[in-house]
Amino acid sequence: MNKTMTKLLPFGAAVGALCILAQAVPAQAQPLNDHLKCYKAKDGNKFKEAIADLVPLQDPPFPVKPGCKIKLKGKQVCIPVSKTLNSTSAPAPLGLTGLDLVNDYICYKVKCDKQELPDLVVSDQFGSRTIEKLKAVKWLCAPAVKGAGPTTTTSTVTTTSTTTVTTTITIPTGDCCWTTPLGRTTYTFCDNPIPADFFEPGSEPFDGTVVLRGANIPPVADTVVRRLEGMTLGPAPSMATVPVELVALSLACVDPIDIGGSGAWDVAVGLSQNPQPQGTMTVRRTHDNGGTFTSELPVLPRFTFYKVSNPTDVRVLDLGVEGMPAVQFETVAGYVPPPWVRSLTDPPVATPCESANGFIPGIDEDPASHDQWGRPVVLIGDKPNYDGAVHEVVTPGVTLTQLGACCVDAGDGVGQCQVVTPDVCGGQGGLYIGDATDCSDGDNDGVPSAFETNDCTSCNITKRGPCSTGTDPNNPDTDGGGIPDGQELQSFDDPCDPVDDIP
Repeated sequence: MNKTMTKLLPFGAAVGALCILAQAVPAQAQPLNDHLKCYKAKDGNKFKEAIADLVPLQDPPFPVKPGCKIKLKGKQVCIPVSKTLNSTSAPAPLGLTGLDLVNDYICYKVKCDKQELPDLVVSDQFGSRTIEKLKAVKWLCAPAVKGAGPTTTTSTVTTTSTTTVTTTITIPTGDCCWTTPLGRTTYTFCDNPIPADFFEPGSEPFDGTVVLRGANIPPVADTVVRRLEGMTLGPAPSMATVPVELVALSLACVDPIDIGGSGAWDVAVGLSQNPQPQGTMTVRRTHDNGGTFTSELPVLPRFTFYKVSNPTDVRVLDLGVEGMPAVQFETVAGYVPPPWVRSLTDPPVATPCESANGFIPGIDEDPASHDQWGRPVVLIGDKPNYDGAVHEVVTPGVTLTQLGACCVDAGDGVGQCQVVTPDVCGGQGGLYIGDATDCSDGDNDGVPSAFETNDCTSCNITKRGPCSTGTDPNNPDTDGGGIPDGQELQSFDDPCDPVDDIP
């Protein structure tokens, strides 16, 4: 008889602890195994301790924890279960569900350096409230399977479908080369209009949005970001941060813009004549062949306008020359962290410029099957309206998988969210938010971050609705009135106005 786990006891007086893993995705007809029922256990493991680095998905507010000590005696065994709520004293339970779980988990005691965390506004099926005094990591729950697990050797961990090599890798300096497809790349002058008389005497101000595409013909890159230092990544999970700079940009408008009192003008976007400021890229290795990355990239653009009726009639707006601040682009909550791989299993005809230096962004990989697929990399500008500066790029020559958040207005103040293809979303009467968006709620306010357009004070305020809430994805209480954004929206109050925040 296998004595690794020989005794399962009820956890407390009930048959098991019930852990709610809630995300803002719509309820489904079939019961979801989105809860964990945990049993107290006695573990016969003969090994005592392990040291591990814990890299959180949500960083911040949860910091990276290096050198944590794991006591290799499992204290709980948790299994996926579905739950039917018969009654509750909680007022108006929220309709939040999670992902359908398949793995069992074994939970171990873990000791990391103590660090106090800020209070968090959280929401689950029993309402929204503030969680306080988050201090130390106590438990680490690891995926498990019933029965015999995978075999091992001294140098690799082998399963029937994958081999993970635990090696340190060095990635040199190099360029990330991208093309900009026709789609979600936009720049709006809504909050900083081009003034009257800019185009010619009597021309009206322009506060509209320019929809952009790459000016070059693929596979020639129109956007190039240079990593200015090399990086060393240990076995997964590991991370490194390096300085980056935008060194090439060549975009063109999809359609001319119409200027009152002046007519139609084409738009080209390049780099300012002034030097570009540096940003940072944080690279995480989550499996042997790659992982994810995030970036903060300041950009000084140069807009060149060509009159359609006379292309020699040119106007230039250079943010750097004009002394205007750089647009701070970054990866934000509500979007899947961009992936990267070291090498391609099925290289395209046009090999991207990154392939020689072991860092190919925009390619995702299943660590088990090694299947790879392309994902767009989306950077959002820091303008008051998040829709104002959006740059979506892809790796040249790679087939994309279109998948993103879909918002369905169910009439309850906040749209229901699920990650599907654009066709499926349209078939459900939903609004497809965009490729690489997801249903995560970065500030735990009960609203998917992809729906939070951060335009409460913008001139685009009229866009607000269940799928475009106007709220700040990094602030659970946008108006500072004391009630979380999601709760206000479900009560059909205004999350941008503190006046109606009456408890």
